[in-house]
Amino acid sequence: MTQIESEETERNELIMTSGLQKHLIEYLSSSYLESVSFIWGKVTRVRGVVKGLATDLAIPSDDDYERRSSGNVKVSQAFVNREFEKREKKGLSLLSTVHSQPIISPTHGDIGPVQSWVRVVL
Repeated sequence: MTQIESEETERNELIMTSGLQKHLIEYLSSSYLESVSFIWGKVTRVRGVVKGLATDLAIPSDDDYERRSSGNVKVSQAFVNREFEKREKKGLSLLSTVHSQPIISPTHGDIGPVQSWVRVVL
């Protein structure tokens, strides 16, 4: 099997606690403005499954956004630098970014598609 074939058949799974998932969904559903969050944790590979073990969220404050509307969002470079440095010092990896899509109504956005590979644990 070539590396490309191997990568195509590899599965991904994001594992997080129900408390972390609840916090993420509450934040992403809380505004008519688009919101973004960053999921951090450790990565492991078990029998062809890449598992991201979520341990932390980076959620921008209102002041951390450079631009934010119902259909557009941009966080400041200062936020990215600060939060990435903090997590990398702890040995964490960025597992996923998740944003809301509140154009029609507040939603928890792309956490929906992400749910197909998220496993929630207590």
